[in-house]
Amino acid sequence: MSKVINTEGYKPGSIYRVALENFVTYRQVELFPGRSLNLIIGPNGTGKSTFVCAIVLGLCGKTSVIGRAKKISEYVRSGCQQASIEIELYREAGKRNVIITRTFNLECASTWSIDHKSVREKQVQELITGMNIEVDNLCQMLPQDRVQDFSKMDPQQLLRSTLSAVGGQESVSQLDELIETRQKQRNIGTKLTSNTQLLQEQIRLNERLKLQIDAMQQRKEIEQKIELCEKKKLWLEYQDLREKVIEYTNDKKEGVKLVNSHKSKVEPLEKVMEMAKRSISQLEQQKLAASRETLKIKDKVKETLESIKTQQYRIKEIESSLQEKIERHRNRQREIDEAKVKLDKLVTDKNKLVETVGDETKVKLDLDELKNPLRNTNLAIDRLKKNKGEVQYDLETNVSPQIRLYQNKIRQLQDVGEKRLAVLRESSEDAYKAVTWLRQNRDMFEDEVYEPMVLEINFTDQKFARYLENTVANRDLLAFTFTNSRDMNLFMRTVRSELKLKRVNAVCSSQGGTMQPPKSIDQLSYLGFYTYLVDTITAPDPILRYLCKQYNIHRIPIGNEHTYNNSGKVPPNITYFFTENHRFVVRVSSYSGVKSSSTIEIQPAKLMTNSMDVEKLNSFNTQLARFEQTATEHAAKLKEFDKKIALLEQDYNAFVLKRKKIMDGVEKVKTITTQIRLQQSSIRGLQSEPALDIEDERGRAARKHKDSVQKQCRLHGELKDLVAKLHRADVSMFQMKLELSRNAIVQQESELRELKHELRNTQVNNISIPSTDRKTCTTSQSLPSRTLGAKYVASKNDNNIGVLPTIKTLIMFPATSEIHVMR
Repeated sequence: MSKVINTEGYKPGSIYRVALENFVTYRQVELFPGRSLNLIIGPNGTGKSTFVCAIVLGLCGKTSVIGRAKKISEYVRSGCQQASIEIELYREAGKRNVIITRTFNLECASTWSIDHKSVREKQVQELITGMNIEVDNLCQMLPQDRVQDFSKMDPQQLLRSTLSAVGGQESVSQLDELIETRQKQRNIGTKLTSNTQLLQEQIRLNERLKLQIDAMQQRKEIEQKIELCEKKKLWLEYQDLREKVIEYTNDKKEGVKLVNSHKSKVEPLEKVMEMAKRSISQLEQQKLAASRETLKIKDKVKETLESIKTQQYRIKEIESSLQEKIERHRNRQREIDEAKVKLDKLVTDKNKLVETVGDETKVKLDLDELKNPLRNTNLAIDRLKKNKGEVQYDLETNVSPQIRLYQNKIRQLQDVGEKRLAVLRESSEDAYKAVTWLRQNRDMFEDEVYEPMVLEINFTDQKFARYLENTVANRDLLAFTFTNSRDMNLFMRTVRSELKLKRVNAVCSSQGGTMQPPKSIDQLSYLGFYTYLVDTITAPDPILRYLCKQYNIHRIPIGNEHTYNNSGKVPPNITYFFTENHRFVVRVSSYSGVKSSSTIEIQPAKLMTNSMDVEKLNSFNTQLARFEQTATEHAAKLKEFDKKIALLEQDYNAFVLKRKKIMDGVEKVKTITTQIRLQQSSIRGLQSEPALDIEDERGRAARKHKDSVQKQCRLHGELKDLVAKLHRADVSMFQMKLELSRNAIVQQESELRELKHELRNTQVNNISIPSTDRKTCTTSQSLPSRTLGAKYVASKNDNNIGVLPTIKTLIMFPATSEIHVMR
C-alpha cells in the first residue's frame, strides 16, 4: 500500500508515479509527473512514446489502442523473460494513493495486483472506470501511432469522446438522451404538420362528398317509387294469373276423373300380367334345368369319344412296339460292332491329347508356374488403375470444375466490353462504326491505337465512374487516342473522307508529364479525402497521361460527407475536388484575389455504367493458366497410365490365354474320358440284353390288341345310348318353347283399342295429367303392339284363342327369337 496521501487536492485518477522494469528499451525507470503539463523531450528512439504505451497497457488498455505491436509479449525488453508496469494513482482527497501493477511475460500471460495484492483484471477495470479513466478514448489518451485515426474522427465522434473524457459516461448518456429528445421533437413536429394537412384534406373531401350524398338521396327516393310501381305491376299480373289457374284447376279435376275411370279398366290387365310373369319364371327354370341336363350329356359324349380315341392309339402303339423289338433284335450285333469301333477311336483320341497336353503332374506344374505372373500382373494393373482413378477424380472433381469456373468468370468480366460497346453505339453510331473498322485495320498504323476511352478505362470501384464523367468532357470520352500525329491524321482522313463518319473525335497523347499527385492523400485525410481520381481508374498510360495533362485528374481528390461539411477548410491550392455527392470548383480572381466556389450535385454515370476489373481479370487468367497446366499434367499422366495398363493387360491376356489353352486340353481329356466310360457302359448293356422270342412277343401283342378292340366296342354302345338321350332332351326343349309360343291372347285387343282411343281424346283436350297417371296411360297404349306376336302364333298353332290366362306368356317378351322361328 502507498504511503502517499492526496492532501493537495489532486483530481482522482491523476498519475503520481510510473515505474517500469524490463519494458521495451528500459531496464528499470521511474517517472514522477507534475500536476500540470508534462513534456518529455529527447531524440528519436530514446523511449518518449514508451511511457505512453506503459500508461495504456498498465491501465487495462489493449495493444490495438497503441497501434504498434499486436502482442503484449513484444513489449518485453530484449533478452528478458518478463516485464512489469507499476502506476500509482491519486484517489479522493485524504485517501492513500492506489498502486496498480501489471506483470506479463513472453507467453502473453498477464497478472494484476492492486496495492501489491493479486486481483483479477475485471477488478482493475472497475477501479479505473470509477476514476473516469478511458485509455481507448483518443480525446483523453492519444498515442503517436493513432494520430491518423484521430484525424479521421468526425465532429460527432469527437464530441462524444470529449464528453466521455470530461464528464464521464453520464455526460455521454445525457447527450444520447438529448439527441433522442430532439429527434422525438422533430418527429412530433412532422406528425403535427402531417395531421394538419390531413385535416385540411379531410375537410375538402367532406365538402365534395356532401354533393354526392345529396345526389344519392334523390336517387334513393326515385328507386323507392320505382320499387312501389313494380310491386303494383306484379299484383295485377298475379290477379290475372290467379284467374287462369282456377280455370286450369277445374279442367284438371275433370281430366283426373276421366283418367281414374280408365285406370280402373286397366287394373285387371295388370293383374293378368303379373300372373304371366310368374308362369314365365317357372318355365324358364324348367328350361334352365333341361339345358343343364343337355350339357351333362354332351360332356359324357365327349368323354366317350376320347376313350375310343385312346383305345385306337393303344392299338397302334402295340403294333409299333412289336415292330421295333423285332427290328432291334435283327440290328443288335451290328450296333455292338459299331459301338466298339467308336470306343477304339475315343481311346486313340485320348492318348494323342494326353501326349499334347501332358499328364496330370505336368499340367499342375504348368498351372502353378502361371499363378505368380498372373497375380503380380493383376496387382500391377489394379495399382495403376487406382492411381489413374485418383488422377482422374482430381481432374474431374477439382481441376476441370475450377477451369470452367474461371472461364465463366473471365467471360462475365469480358462481357463488360460488349455492354460498353452497346452504350457507345447508342451514344455515337459513327464512333461505333469507326471502332469496328479499326479492329479490322490496325496494321495500317505505325504505333498502338487505342479505342474510345469509354472502352479502355476501368475503375477499381464502379462508384468512381460518375466522378470521371463529371470531370472529362463526353467528346474526349468518345475519342480515339494516338501516340503520334501521323497515325491520328491518317485515321481522321480515312474515317471522315472515305467512311463519311463526321462525328468521330481523336486525341494525341504526347510523351512526358507527371501522373503523380502533388501531395500524399494521407496528408489530406483530416478533411475526409481518401483518394485521388487518378488512383481510381486503370487505363493504358497514353490515356492516363492525356487525362492528367488536360484535366489534372492526378490533382483531384475525392472525399466524403466530412469533406462536404468542412469544404471551407480545404487548402487554397486544391481548386477542384469531389465529396460524396457534390463537385466543388474554386476560382480566385486574377484582379481582386477574391475566392469564389461553385458546388454542383454529381449526376449518375451514363457512358461508363459498366466497368471491368482488370486486376481481377488478370488474377482469374493466372488461376486459369495454373489449373490448365495442372489439367495438362493430369492428361499426360492419364495417357502414361493408359499406356502402361495396356502393356500389362497385353501380358496378362497372354498368360490367361496360355492358362486357358492348358485348361481347355484338360477339359477335353475329361470329356473324352467320360465318353469312353459311357460307350463302355453302352456296349455292356447291348451284350447283356437277353435273346428275343419273336413268336412269344407276337402272341402277347395279339392279346393286347384283342382287349383294346373289345373296350372300343363297349364304348361305341355307350355312345349310341348317350346320343339317343341327347336327342330326347332336345325334343323336350323344343316342345317347351312351343308351349310358350301358343300361350297368347287376342280377346283383350278390342278393349285396349278402346282405351287407347279414349286416352288420345283426353290428350287432345290439353288436360294436364299427373305423372303417375301418365305412366298408366303409356303402359296401356303399348299393350296392343306387345300382344301382336302372340295373336299371330296362337292363330297358327291351334284354336285355343279364348284362354284368358295365357296373356302372361308374351306380354313381357314381344319380339323373342322363338316367335321369329315359329313365323
